Amino acid sequence: FDYIKEGEQLKRVRDNLTRAGLAGDESKLCAVPKPYLDLCTKRVLVMEELKGEKLANALKTDMEKHAARAGETVQQFKAKQEEKVRELRKKGEVKLGPSATEYGKYVRLLEGERKLANAGTIAYNYTVGWLPGMEWKECVDRNSIPLINHAKLVDDLIYLHGWEVLVDGYFNGDPHPGNVLLIPRKKGEPQ
Repeated sequence: FDYIKEGEQLKRVRDNLTRAGLAGDESKLCAVPKPYLDLCTKRVLVMEELKGEKLANALKTDMEKHAARAGETVQQFKAKQEEKVRELRKKGEVKLGPSATEYGKYVRLLEGERKLANAGTIAYNYTVGWLPGMEWKECVDRNSIPLINHAKLVDDLIYLHGWEVLVDGYFNGDPHPGNVLLIPRKKGEPQ
């Protein structure tokens, strides 16, 4: 394996996606690390560090949040979802998941519920919560609710890799979940 060639290929994919307006700063659909070709050797690839969570880990954490909202363990939640799919298949029905727009509405609804609950908690804490013998209530942490729009994530990955293959004719041949990071943004959804 030659990491000099790997670095050159990474640069080409990065340049192509940047030129297309798909990669770059946080306003773009994705970020591709910059390879430092002058530091690469046949056995060492040196590239820009992107700080984020591996896709597989982020999705696992998100599933844990969905399970917790349902009052179930991850295993129970998964088993229930798989049973629903089996039942639909027995009936000959195919259940498509929500679209990116529908999932986005769901995520915004969860965030709205959290904010509303926190507004009530804050009102309680600064009124009744001050009284002797009353307990101070905790607000719901934003990190406790599932916020990854799975449908948009799939749409974005298909769009990016479709662009690479169908438009550029040159693509990342190793797009497994360990090579994909969800990068936190200052505003909006993860990149």
